[in-house]
Amino acid sequence: MSDLRLADFKPTPPAGVTKCAILSFDRYKAIYILCLVGFHQHLLSNPGHNVHMSARLPYQTVNHGVEMMMGMLLMTGWLSSATWKEATWKDHMKRKLSRLIPPYIVALFLTLLPVAWQCRQWTCWLQYALECTTLAGWNPALMWWTHNRPLWFMSTILTYLYISPFFLRWIRKQSVKGLLAFLLGLYLVRTGLAVAALICIQSIFGSLDEGRVIHTWSPMQVWIPGMGAVLEQLAERISVPDRVKKCHLWIATDLLLLVVLVLTQTVPTTENELLDRLIEYSNLLTAFPLMLLITLMSCDCNSFRYVTSATAGLRAFFAGLLNVSYTMFLTHWPLDIIFNMMGLLKSDSWDSVMALWSLEVCIALFLESVVMEPFTCAFGQWLQGSSGDLARISSEKKTQRGEGGPIGPIKRGASKIPQGVTVPGPSGRI
Repeated sequence: MSDLRLADFKPTPPAGVTKCAILSFDRYKAIYILCLVGFHQHLLSNPGHNVHMSARLPYQTVNHGVEMMMGMLLMTGWLSSATWKEATWKDHMKRKLSRLIPPYIVALFLTLLPVAWQCRQWTCWLQYALECTTLAGWNPALMWWTHNRPLWFMSTILTYLYISPFFLRWIRKQSVKGLLAFLLGLYLVRTGLAVAALICIQSIFGSLDEGRVIHTWSPMQVWIPGMGAVLEQLAERISVPDRVKKCHLWIATDLLLLVVLVLTQTVPTTENELLDRLIEYSNLLTAFPLMLLITLMSCDCNSFRYVTSATAGLRAFFAGLLNVSYTMFLTHWPLDIIFNMMGLLKSDSWDSVMALWSLEVCIALFLESVVMEPFTCAFGQWLQGSSGDLARISSEKKTQRGEGGPIGPIKRGASKIPQGVTVPGPSGRI
């Protein structure tokens, strides 16, 4: 019987990147968040300029755009399982919160500006209070009450992380058959809850025009990181047949990525509101292809990883893009609202889309370099206690910018990382 696992097919990582890093995941997250910020310009200030590829097709499609978010949540669960190492709840929380809470706090401060400027009802203040407690995503009315809709994503991730040490310990005691049954059960629970929620929405509003609620509601999404953790355990335990070679995995991953892209762009409407909303917001068609795709991508044998790592400059670019991605994701929504309130770039045009998009990337770079890094160091030092190593805390927060040459604070003259301190790869972010 073969003892090969998917991880055994991983190519040798570039210099300075740890063996546990999954570059395909990092590239997926960085590119998806960058595109998502541009997509949100259409939602907020440029409704006349649809950025969906499906809008250019000669037939009516379902409202594509959010299916790939499931991949982000699957990766979060996968990485939480891969990096857990039997840590206690306290140690696990310290490690995760020292990286995730600082950008969340900065986003809360930015969100307070449009809330204070525009809010005239108790609902938006209640939502802001929930956001301050990291429970934003548990309010089904978030979509209407919030001034920073992407906070649902971080709320969902944090909810999963709060319970993950107990969950990760439990799944390690289960058999492969038990894990497969549990994975299917999680999918069925999520889908069943989505159907029930959509039926309730239809009875309240008379239609499912507000079906996007299930996309931003944590009870609908919190199951997905758990599914990612189960997939990681299955990949660790299920052996790969000897006849399977790296080229086979490479071709399979590339083809599956194309299948997923087709399913997230070209599926025509079914003329049934319930089915359309399940396809759009509950991954009715893409759930299992995405789960298989994330599993195959974990071994980094694919053209996507190869092309985005072809040169030292590309590696440095994507490492830097990943480094600012969560800051950009969590802050761009209130920034859009602020720009619109100030009357900046208000015309409904592609110029407005590109200007806002570029401006928010620049602001994220500024926040990451000037605000986030010292704040993350200070927060991590406080969280770890006086015995915490400042350099270690800072390096845990960062991605591996050393791909293809250092960029960021080290090159700008900030304090060097002491010799002997290991800098984790990009996948250490979540």
